[in-house]
Amino acid sequence: MNELDRLECVREFHNEVEAASAQALLEQSGIASTLLGGQIRTTLSYVGTAVEYVKLMVAQEDAAAARDLLAREEQEASDRAVRTAWTCPRCGSDVDAGFDVCWNCGNSGDVPSEGTPADTPDSADQTTGTKAPSELTEDDKIRRLLRGAILNLACAPLLFITVPLVLSIDKPKLSPRGLRRYWVAIVLLVATTFVWGAFIASFFIPTHF
Repeated sequence: MNELDRLECVREFHNEVEAASAQALLEQSGIASTLLGGQIRTTLSYVGTAVEYVKLMVAQEDAAAARDLLAREEQEASDRAVRTAWTCPRCGSDVDAGFDVCWNCGNSGDVPSEGTPADTPDSADQTTGTKAPSELTEDDKIRRLLRGAILNLACAPLLFITVPLVLSIDKPKLSPRGLRRYWVAIVLLVATTFVWGAFIASFFIPTHF
């Protein structure tokens, strides 16, 4: 029996490029195939309208699987072609029609990728290693306020902000180190108040000679 007699045509194509693409798809799935008529089709195209189709041939026992695979690929290609513009559920970027993958984050489909949650303020805090304001401990607060107390030495108006914040600290929740910072801040604020008070008063108290 001739070898061609054991082959079956599963699809005909108008050009060799389309046929080769389908052949590659079958080979990826482990289905061996052969192209017939490609050279004749190419030759006739130079002299006029070609009438010969490029035939994709496979073994008879693989014909059903090959047709099914080609049909699924054709349907998926059709679905991609008619897909409308969509918004990525992961990053919120607008994706043009016909594209299955988000150009910005690489996400595909209609749901966020697993293991890659959308960016949120909480996740940003975890990435940078900083705490959200609501999560600051009393020690964190007094450490920042101590810096503010030092800045008060150069800028008196900051006293109106720093003093109430320092007095609002819950001392029982402070660690020993935090408690020391608390009292240092208190001393600095008191000293700053007296220094700036004396400086301002000097402009209003008359000098007698």
